[in-house]
Amino acid sequence: SRLGALESSVGISKEDNKGDSEKVADTPAQRNALEALLEDERLSDAAATSPLRRSSGGVLGAYGGTRTFFGKNQTSFFDNTDGGNLGYQVGIAARYSMGAYFDVLGEGGLVSTGTAGDQSGASGPGFLLAGQLRLPVGKNASDAILIALGPGYERYSNKLTGTASMIMGLARVGYRHVFGQNFGLELAGYGGIAHATYVDTPLHGSIPDRDSGLIGLQIDLLLGF
Repeated sequence: SRLGALESSVGISKEDNKGDSEKVADTPAQRNALEALLEDERLSDAAATSPLRRSSGGVLGAYGGTRTFFGKNQTSFFDNTDGGNLGYQVGIAARYSMGAYFDVLGEGGLVSTGTAGDQSGASGPGFLLAGQLRLPVGKNASDAILIALGPGYERYSNKLTGTASMIMGLARVGYRHVFGQNFGLELAGYGGIAHATYVDTPLHGSIPDRDSGLIGLQIDLLLGF
């Protein structure tokens, strides 16, 4: 019935269709138009079954990027007075698409800041849990604007200055392009506020809690299934 509707849309009557696919379209223009419509139908069906486009389902991927902390009253390895707090993050992303417009997003990996081996450098595990809104751009959701918001947790350790445990609130805006049906590439910028509690500080004694700003850029490679 769908094929019949497509044939009618390009001027092929039911009387012209006797079951012979070579004789269905009488002119090159009709054949080209029908082929274009069939290809469009195929892409639409693919989009309807892809969790990176319109369908529900799981998505796995890897991410990496750069970031920095900023703000007044910094201390220890979050001191930004010498520009030594530029850091990075790498890890694994797991998501579940709820349909065409919303994801539940989880990330876990390694975070690092400053210069490894000196007082400004520290690293440790980092995690994020967020809800993500997808706003499709263009046909078949091949592109989308992404808006995510959620809490994070990071723990940094340095042999000289101890450990900082950070609770964070992060917001992210990004752009996704999907190649084929189930492979995607994302680029996003993010920012937020981090509350650091310092523990195990052998050289500095007791350090009061600190609030910092955080900004960063991140790229994700994603595979839907």
